Amino acid sequence: MAETQTLSKQSNLSVQNIVLSNGTEHIKLVNSSTNMIAFSCKTYKKRATTTPTGCLAPNESVILQVKSDQTLKENEEPDRLTILWTNTPEGAAKQYRSEYFFEESLVRRKNLPNRYPQISAVLATFEK
Repeated sequence: MAETQTLSKQSNLSVQNIVLSNGTEHIKLVNSSTNMIAFSCKTYKKRATTTPTGCLAPNESVILQVKSDQTLKENEEPDRLTILWTNTPEGAAKQYRSEYFFEESLVRRKNLPNRYPQISAVLATFEK
């Protein structure tokens, strides 16, 4: 089962949710623009030990694996994953820098649906 949505016409970043037969969920980010972008992942509860950051060249993708505790206490709000991304400066090396998000460039964000009880880690595998 795969669901794809394009986040913005300007950014050309798409998110695809992939559910494997064993119930593991992966999220695929694809940069379909002609510019390099920098991305960062954040969690709502900020309890994750690992959240990936990086740069995606045009037509490059990354697969995010979300590790989550499967128990949600009564009256507890589920955790949420937010993806932030921005274009890198022209001619920049393919190296993530947090300054990209503080400069005068447009920072976009996508809040993914609340489907995780508590996110413990987000792991990334880069593809070409």
